[in-house]
Amino acid sequence: MQPANKLNSSIEPPSPEIPAEVKAILGDRFAADLADIIATSKSNVEQSPRIKQNQRIETIQPEQVLDDEMLHRQFALVRLRAGKPQGAIDYIKRHAPELLNWMNQQVRILNPAFWKKEKQLHSLFSSVRTVEREVIADIEAARIAYTINELSVYRAWLYAQSLQTGCGWVERKRIESLWSDVGVANGKRQARRIIKQGIDLGYWTQNKQTKRLYLTGQVKVATALTRRAFEIGLEATLEINHPGKKRVKLDCSGTQREAVAKLYTAWLKAKDRHDTGVMISRETLCQLWCVSVPTLVEWEALTAIEVQTNYAQNNDTSIEHVPAHAYLTLNRDGSHAVAWQLPNTYRIHETSIDVHLRKGKSRQVQQAMKVEISRGIEQRGYVGDAASLRSIIRLYFTDQPNSEKTPLEACERHLRSVGRKDGDIFTRRYFYVGKRYGVTIYEPYNIETNIQHTNIHQRLIWQENTAKFGQIREHYRIALAEEHS
Repeated sequence: MQPANKLNSSIEPPSPEIPAEVKAILGDRFAADLADIIATSKSNVEQSPRIKQNQRIETIQPEQVLDDEMLHRQFALVRLRAGKPQGAIDYIKRHAPELLNWMNQQVRILNPAFWKKEKQLHSLFSSVRTVEREVIADIEAARIAYTINELSVYRAWLYAQSLQTGCGWVERKRIESLWSDVGVANGKRQARRIIKQGIDLGYWTQNKQTKRLYLTGQVKVATALTRRAFEIGLEATLEINHPGKKRVKLDCSGTQREAVAKLYTAWLKAKDRHDTGVMISRETLCQLWCVSVPTLVEWEALTAIEVQTNYAQNNDTSIEHVPAHAYLTLNRDGSHAVAWQLPNTYRIHETSIDVHLRKGKSRQVQQAMKVEISRGIEQRGYVGDAASLRSIIRLYFTDQPNSEKTPLEACERHLRSVGRKDGDIFTRRYFYVGKRYGVTIYEPYNIETNIQHTNIHQRLIWQENTAKFGQIREHYRIALAEEHS
């Protein structure tokens, strides 16, 4: 008769039970070998003398309710304990890349020999990277880069700046990989072309022996962009809208068409100081960005910019007091008024774009811009058509939600401040009256009376289609055209 311990040892241990959730995820690929892997891993763990007791090792608990993340961890641990660390790593890379840091810790504990073969963490998981798509850009420099056809290389320089950690250089292989991920370069040939273009334009230099790109600083890049803009005759867009003011953090990935639409949105966001929208004319935008109106409309559609239409109304119908594009309107009391369209208001609702709080080297850039702009004006003479873009006078007073003053009172106070400084108080300014049928209405400020002459409900729109009023409006249009011709 055999001893009890021998009888127990001859009995074959039961096969480990596989949870149904694990089977459902794995399908038919690994289910056949899973029981053997589990059994092998248990024996390896029991016999391994390398694992210290004070090290934290996660174990499988089939009885607990498993979610997707726990299932991925369990199966990776099964393969890891079965002596297949590379298989466990490949599984995590393919199904749960967010667990790569956890996987690295488990490999270090359970398979120290395999872990020591890898010198750095990023080399262990080189095929899966967390791509940082946001960059910090001087938005005026980005606008100038687009107008002089350098946006592709400037965007590549921005992403290269996001990789360097203060040493001033980045590895060429690493930056080419990032360019491919964010859409700057679609292949090695395009990456080589961007690198050569960047060397020619002074964005970086290349050391072919160390395979590194040494990046040019922000001040020198902004100065070079401004100098090249002067050379092609874009000085009208530089005197006020020059680099060195605000930096914006934004996602600049995607195609070039998508990238410039995002930059245009970020430019408007940086102009919106009080989060009430930017009131600017299409003509000015076309001159600043060197594009046509359909292109602006396309960018606004891509980024969902809200465009608010604005109109002015005035009871004074004197021809010499209204612009050439004004038209006659009818009031409820039978009197006539005049209205004309004002620049649109652009509101940005994109939350991923943030104005960067830190100024960085903005002061150094501004000083360099003063020198470069004055030098360019001296070399080329008078700026010429820049007068339309040089004005920084506040012209429109909107409804401020957190302000205790009405737009009329804000306009009056502003003019008093301008008058004390011997500024221009006779340029026409507008204050907010109200909103009617989705259109925002403003009234020209009358410096002589300092009161509001119109109201939001005075117009009788549905009676303006009559033949009698149509003839009066046409006569007014002809007289206005002759006055301004």
